[in-house]
Amino acid sequence: MLAVVAAVLVLWALREQEPESPSGERSSPSAWVSPERSSAAEPSPKAAPAAPPVPVTSAEPVRQLPRVTVERSAFSPAGAFSGRVVSATTGEGLRGAEVTIAAPSGAASLLTDSEGRFEFRPAYPGEHQVAAIRAEGFLPFAPEWGRSPIVLSAVRDVHVREVVIALTPTPQLVGQVLSASGAPVSGATVRVLTQRAGETVLFPLKDRFTSDERGEFHFTAPDGAAVEARHSAHGTARAKVSEETLRTRRLELRLPALAPDAPRTEARVEGRVLAPDGTGASGALVSVASANSVYPRVFGDNNGYQAVAEADGSFTLEGLEPGVYDVSAMAVGLAPARAFDVSVPASGLVLRLAQGGALVGRVSEEGGAPVPAFVVYVRKQHSALEWLGFAQARFIDAEGRYSFRGLTPGRYLVQVVTAGFVPAERQVEVPEGAREVMADVLLTRGSRLEGKVLSAATRAPIAGARLSVESGLAADALAPLFDAVSGADGTFVLEGIPAKGVSILVSASGYNGRLVAGVQPTAPAIIELTPIEADAGPKVEFVGIGAVLKARGDALVIGEVIAGGGAQAAGLVPGDEVLRIDGTPVTELGFAGSIQRIRGPEGSQVMLRVRKAGQTGEADIPVPRKKIGT
Repeated sequence: MLAVVAAVLVLWALREQEPESPSGERSSPSAWVSPERSSAAEPSPKAAPAAPPVPVTSAEPVRQLPRVTVERSAFSPAGAFSGRVVSATTGEGLRGAEVTIAAPSGAASLLTDSEGRFEFRPAYPGEHQVAAIRAEGFLPFAPEWGRSPIVLSAVRDVHVREVVIALTPTPQLVGQVLSASGAPVSGATVRVLTQRAGETVLFPLKDRFTSDERGEFHFTAPDGAAVEARHSAHGTARAKVSEETLRTRRLELRLPALAPDAPRTEARVEGRVLAPDGTGASGALVSVASANSVYPRVFGDNNGYQAVAEADGSFTLEGLEPGVYDVSAMAVGLAPARAFDVSVPASGLVLRLAQGGALVGRVSEEGGAPVPAFVVYVRKQHSALEWLGFAQARFIDAEGRYSFRGLTPGRYLVQVVTAGFVPAERQVEVPEGAREVMADVLLTRGSRLEGKVLSAATRAPIAGARLSVESGLAADALAPLFDAVSGADGTFVLEGIPAKGVSILVSASGYNGRLVAGVQPTAPAIIELTPIEADAGPKVEFVGIGAVLKARGDALVIGEVIAGGGAQAAGLVPGDEVLRIDGTPVTELGFAGSIQRIRGPEGSQVMLRVRKAGQTGEADIPVPRKKIGT
C-alpha cells in the first residue's frame, strides 16, 4: 500500500456566489538554481538506476482527460512527476513551455518537448511548489513567489504520471470602440478583466488601454474575458471575448448614448487586508462585485473586479461605477473576509482574515478503493440557496486523501468531481471550536456517452468541437476548458455520465454554441450546431424559459428576460422571484437542481410559483419552454 500523498494541486475559488445560468523527445533536464545556498555541504541524493526509455507516442491532442496514475518505481528514489502541458481549448501539447518548480533549497526550470511532455525528478523528496508556468501566446500561471497554491509532494519510489496542465491561449487581438452611431471613439479607456489577477503576479498582464484615432486598441485576452470601455461623453460598453473573437481576432465595443442620470465620475474602493495577527496580508486576493442584495441591478461588470493586496495588505480598485458592492478577500489556508453592501466610493475598508479548523477526508469508490485524482469544491452556506465560494482544489493522492484549512463555524457543501465517476456532494457542519472535521466521499462510476457533433446546415462532422458537462462549478486555472473534444469525424466520448442525464455545452469555431439538456447515456448523442450567420454575432442556443436566474435568500431572482422566450410570454420581468417549480420549493431542489427542473422539451411548460417584484403575494404561473438563442 502506498501510504503517501503523491501530489496536491490546490487552487482557491474566485467565484463568490452561485453563477448565473444560462513524442520520443525528452524534456530538457532540470536546471537547479539556489538563490541562497548554504556553505555547508548538502547530502548527496541516492543515485538512481537508469530509467527505462520513454515510449514514443503520437502527437495526438488530449481529447479526453486521462486518469492520473500512481506507481512504485525504483527509478524514482526521490519521487517523480510526468505529464503534459496542453492548450486549454484544443488539448494540443505546447512545445517549449517553461515550468518552474520551487523547493526550500532552490528552483528548477524545465522545458516541455515537442508534444508538451515534461518530467520532473527532484533531488530530494518532500514538498515542492509549481511556482510558474508560461508559454508564448498563453496566459501565464505565476502567483506571488513562495505562495503558489499548487503543491507537489514528492515521495520516495513513487512516480506520478499523466498529470495534465492546461494553459489558456491569449492571442493578439484588435479591439475597436465605436459610438452608438458607429463612429470610432478615440480616447476611451479600456480595461480587460480576466478574473485571473491572483495567478499572474510574477508576470502581470497589461490590462489598461486607450483607444486611438481609429477607436482601436491592441490587447491579449483569454476566451471568456470581459472587456469594458468608458468615455466621459458616452455610456459604458462591455463585451466578452468569445471563440468567434479568437477566430476573427477582433472585438467591437459600441458605446451607448449617455443616459441623463448616468454618473459622470468613476469611483474607487480602498482598504487593507489583515492577517489574523493584525499584520498586512500581502498577496491576498481582493474581489469586488455588484452586491447580490440589489440584483437584478448590476453595478459595473457582472463578473466583478480583482486586485492583489500589496506588501502591507493595502489595495485599491479604481474605475468603478458608483454603487453598492460586495467585497471579499481570500488567502490560502485562511478563512475569507467579506463585507456586504459596501457603498462605493469607499475608503478605509478593513478586511481581516481568520484562522479556522481543518476539513479532511478520503475519496473512494464502491468497494473501498481510493480514487487517486479528483477535484474538491468547498462552499459555505450564506442563505437557504446561496453558497459562497471558499476553496477549490485538485488532488492527486495515492490514498485518495484531501484537506483544507481555515474553516470557521458553519455549514459547508463539499463537492467532488473526477473523470469516469458521477459527481458527488455532501454537506458538512463545522461546529464552534472544532480543530478538525472529517468528511469522506464515496464516488460511483458513471456511464460512457458516445456521440457525434455535426453541422446542422450540411450534416458534415465538426472536428475540434469542445464539449463540457454543465456543473455550475468554476474551472481551476490549469484545467482544460473541455471535458472532451470531437475528433476529425466529429465523434466524442464522455465518461462518468449519471443515468439521470446531464446538460452539455457544445461550442466550435464558426458555429453557434448549443446547450443540450437531458442527455442520457442510453443511446449515441447526435448534436447539431448552426453556423454563425453573416453580420451576426455568435449565440448560444438552448431550450428553456428564456430567463437569467440568480440565487438570493429563499428564491431564484430573475435578472434578465430574453426576448421571444417563454418567460416574456408569461409576463415575467426582472426582479420577480421564483419560489417553487412544479410544486417543489427551490430550496429543496438547490440552484443546479432548479435550473435542470426548469428546462425541458420544446413546447412543454413548467409551473412556477412566483413572488412578483416589489410585492408580497405569490402566484402560480405556467411558463412555456421555447428554443432560444442568446
